[in-house]
Amino acid sequence: MRNQEVAALLSRMALLLEANGESRFKSAAYQKAARVVGGLADDVEGLARAGGLRELPGIGEGIAKNVEEYLATGRVEYLDRLERGVPEGAVALMAVPGIGPKTAFRLARDHGIRSVEVLRKELDSGGLRDALGKGASDRIRAEIETLQAGLGRVLLPEAEALAQDMVSYARSSGCTLEVAGSLRRGRETVGDIDLLSLDGRALEILGGYGNVARTLERGSRKGSYVLHNGLRVDLLVAERGGHGAAMMHFTGSREHNVAMRSLALGKGLRLNEYGLYEGGVRVAGETEEGVFSELGLQYIPPELREGRGEVEAAKDGHIPELVKGKDVRGDLQMHSRWSDGTAEIEAMATAAMEMGYEYVAITDHSFSARLAHGLSEERFKEQWKEVDGLNDRLAPFRVLKGVEAEVGGDGGLDFGREFLDEFDLVGVSMHQGYGQSAEKLTERAVRALSHPSVDYMCHPTNRLIGTRRGHMLDLRRVIAAARDSGVMLEIDAQPNRLDLDDVWSRKAAEEGVGMFIDSDAHSVDQLENVRFGVLTARRAWLEKKHVANTRGLKSLLRMLAR
Repeated sequence: MRNQEVAALLSRMALLLEANGESRFKSAAYQKAARVVGGLADDVEGLARAGGLRELPGIGEGIAKNVEEYLATGRVEYLDRLERGVPEGAVALMAVPGIGPKTAFRLARDHGIRSVEVLRKELDSGGLRDALGKGASDRIRAEIETLQAGLGRVLLPEAEALAQDMVSYARSSGCTLEVAGSLRRGRETVGDIDLLSLDGRALEILGGYGNVARTLERGSRKGSYVLHNGLRVDLLVAERGGHGAAMMHFTGSREHNVAMRSLALGKGLRLNEYGLYEGGVRVAGETEEGVFSELGLQYIPPELREGRGEVEAAKDGHIPELVKGKDVRGDLQMHSRWSDGTAEIEAMATAAMEMGYEYVAITDHSFSARLAHGLSEERFKEQWKEVDGLNDRLAPFRVLKGVEAEVGGDGGLDFGREFLDEFDLVGVSMHQGYGQSAEKLTERAVRALSHPSVDYMCHPTNRLIGTRRGHMLDLRRVIAAARDSGVMLEIDAQPNRLDLDDVWSRKAAEEGVGMFIDSDAHSVDQLENVRFGVLTARRAWLEKKHVANTRGLKSLLRMLAR
């Protein structure tokens, strides 16, 4: 399937359209087409052969012809024309948040900046201050640091897919592999994949895996490999009787493992990857539960093994009963074809019913989010008629009437209170104003949170992991404002958002702020994103009681009414 290849092509064309000064709406159409193709379950090449491209949402005649030309010839004449109109390096510079097409064009043409690395060196030396201004220079430099910090790391779903493919490959050879490391802890990005086996054959078997580019080392118990995408894989073969200790060693963060070993030493014991020892005798190690028990600790779930007080909590029996995926009873942020989603409301609702949910909220954008085809009051009222009809047919399942209302430059919302109060659920988001100061951004957020119609704030920082730092809010003030107003905060489960992150979600819950875990799905397939939000919530020490959409429908509606 060439879906991701075609999606990348359409995304590049969207950037080039912007760089050429074309309408932002035309660029947005290509970006939407990229999302549609990237989310397809079917093969885009097969669809093109069958003449089915034009039936996809957001793909009109012009885009379809470009895709067909690319699939047939490997190039697109329109793309070539767009590239000729843009100085070399401009598109690469547009990958940096805060650098729009005009600025990228000017930097490439007038200053000879051809890459992000060259731009960083110029900014580090104090160059371009006159061209960009000191404030913009500092912001762009910070965004480049965020981009470069993400190099060599992959998002959680990609790491999961790679690991599971290796597990399946080994299983086909009669060998069992288990996932450990930061992937087992549910970290939002993964810098390497750690695997464990009890079978010594695993070292040779993994070396023959087709995605392994080279073997760095292979001993009797340990092996290290590099995949074709540059990601490192470390494999440990555990001893019989020491499986649990090896899994603990290979799963915990450095800080967690240091705390565990210190605890053992304080009890006159020694803990390592082979087991827990008293003198020269192994007293535990076959299971993780056995090691924790022998040390007088509650079992510590993998997601908590970060060295953030979990060992002390386990001593006192204070490890919480963490929220689980099966606890989630509805999804309260998703988008339909009415704005920037790719599926009809009925398709989203039906898929949610099949997942066992009792309710969903369709939260299409308000009109200020023009690039996302935000809705006016009139269009929302038309949408509600469709929702009412669906609720009649799907009862007792319920589609809630929601909105992701855009927060304006002064903290105001697109609609007045009278209209907002007609929604079942009002979320607010800040997609604009990246160049504003932290103080101004925070003031906008606090004002929006104090609005009497608002129920929750979506992806508060609006970050994109590894590519956009997000709004530099004073999150302590935002959390305090949410608490004081009785407004909830969201864990957006899109894998490149996971916003709020685990650290700030924990702080919010400790302050008494209610939380949502939402998929922010723009297609049916993305409804499954909720599980990544659940992982973030577990890393944040959240229990079922902290998460509003673990409630049944009646309980949720009573809570929203309050």
